[in-house]
Amino acid sequence: MYELQVTLLHATNADPEQAESAATLAKKRVEEIFLQRCFQKTDTLSKWQWLELVGVDVISDQALTYANSLQLMKWQADHVSLRTDPPQPMFEESRKKAAP
Repeated sequence: MYELQVTLLHATNADPEQAESAATLAKKRVEEIFLQRCFQKTDTLSKWQWLELVGVDVISDQALTYANSLQLMKWQADHVSLRTDPPQPMFEESRKKAAP
């Protein structure tokens, strides 16, 4: 299992309040998606599977220091979509379970 910490960086040059609001909405959506896809909850069991979302931080581009930026890995995921219907498995392991 992998742990994931997401940092959403928003711009402050045009409309910082609107950018922060959009980033906060994105944070909530990211958390919802990970809970739906990677969190298993039953009457007796609550646990993460595949990935554990440790947290999602929203910060402005002015608050991110150069030292912090060196610790981050930029993930270009523009080509990734979770908008399939029905949702497709995210990982090979889940595809094997779904196979007949």
